[in-house]
Amino acid sequence: MIQAASARFRQKADEIGFRSDTKIVVQSDNFAFQLSTGSSGEKITVDASIKEPYVRIKVDHNLLHRLLRGPRFAHWNNAEIGSHLRYVRKPNQYERGLYHCMCFFHS
Repeated sequence: MIQAASARFRQKADEIGFRSDTKIVVQSDNFAFQLSTGSSGEKITVDASIKEPYVRIKVDHNLLHRLLRGPRFAHWNNAEIGSHLRYVRKPNQYERGLYHCMCFFHS
């Protein structure tokens, strides 16, 4: 599911012309992966150190599975509004295009 979701994420970034060096790290209790607008999702260790700039998103493993399945099951915006996602940004800078593309990160 991560590969299909990564393709949709990059497709949306290309569509809106968004580029960023910021890496997104999505992490659950026992699984983590990173992606960016220029690369596909790749599995990493949960405690891996990431070079800045990055955004680390911590999410419950079951919710992550639902988010990756698509908006019929769970949506990134709803998970954020419901405070089910924990963010760590280095540097603490909000990139609107990045979070817009994350809404399309599902298979």
